[in-house]
Amino acid sequence: MRFYLAPLEGVTGHVFREAYDTYFHDVDKYFTPFLSANDHLNFKTKREIGLLGFDTLGTGLGVQNATQPVLPQSHAQGAPLVPLHAPLVPLHAPLVPQILGNEADKVIALIEEIASILDVDEINLNFGCPSGTVTGKNRGAGIFKDLIAMDDFLDRLFAKMDSWGRGCGVKNDKNEPLTPSPMVHSGPRVRISLKTRIGWADEKEWEKIVRIYADYPFSEIIVHPRVRADQYSKPCRMEAFAYALSQLPQPLCYNGEIHTVEDYEKLCKLFPTLDCVMLGRGIVKNPFLISDIRRTEEARAQEGKREAETDAGTPAEQPCRTPEELKRRRDFVARLEEQYLEEMQCEEHAVMRMKEFWLYFGASFPEYDKALKAIRKAKSLSEYRLATLQIPY
Repeated sequence: MRFYLAPLEGVTGHVFREAYDTYFHDVDKYFTPFLSANDHLNFKTKREIGLLGFDTLGTGLGVQNATQPVLPQSHAQGAPLVPLHAPLVPLHAPLVPQILGNEADKVIALIEEIASILDVDEINLNFGCPSGTVTGKNRGAGIFKDLIAMDDFLDRLFAKMDSWGRGCGVKNDKNEPLTPSPMVHSGPRVRISLKTRIGWADEKEWEKIVRIYADYPFSEIIVHPRVRADQYSKPCRMEAFAYALSQLPQPLCYNGEIHTVEDYEKLCKLFPTLDCVMLGRGIVKNPFLISDIRRTEEARAQEGKREAETDAGTPAEQPCRTPEELKRRRDFVARLEEQYLEEMQCEEHAVMRMKEFWLYFGASFPEYDKALKAIRKAKSLSEYRLATLQIPY
């Protein structure tokens, strides 16, 4: 099984990715929170995709460190961009930039800009964000409000990709990769993957959406089986994911409500051929989730219990953390705090980021409700630290 880290706005940005990768590094692929196709890359978004800023003279890579980034003044002044960048912290797995947009020309321009400064071979499209500020502009899950326009957007996008001479992952009837076009490569050689919900308001929309998706050479489709109206509160619609598995020719990845080993095992029982899962809130809640899953699978295989009935039998046991694991988790949380303080140079803003993290991470400690409430109410770094001392994380 391959595991991806989901892009959660304000939570799993570059600070979280770098800290998680340092202490756990068991993810197979990272995704950035979405970059808007309406904007050029600015300093913030360059940091988000793991790049240092341009030097102020626009003559090459600035010599700098993470605490003193070079601001992209030359870019703001219209000077030519110099495609020389390096990751702030090298990750153990690929980082895929995710783009939010519904205008092909703007998405193509952003792909070209990203590819000019980052060695990337995959771009992910966001057709899933349910936020009203996003969907109100027919972006994210809002793109499902007009499926004709969505189809036209994809047609224009992939027509441009084909003109760049990239096969983009499409296969023939024998499931063999097609040979890329022999024409001159005039643009970046990238694959396009997709993260999607299953419709706007009604699951019945999914059948038509699937027919549209089947016509395009996505390298992979990550399905979050909820309509936009479900937000994150309604149950995932597993029948819709099963339909996608039966109808779509592209590789599929599942995303949605996998918070525990038991959740994962139930998913595998429903879809035994599934080979890719994207995890988000589950990893923030329990950074050991992937290692717990793999440990449980190995134990079941060794004991001949891999086919055990999870619902009727014994559920996966919660592992007892070793002293080394407990220290690693504490160091991970401390690293997050340290990096937010270092980057933001403002205790109040860093505390706000850590409070967002604890909204998910704190779910692992329900018996410490009073301390968690104190974290949520903390207005200063000292108040925040005092509250966290009450929880043996």
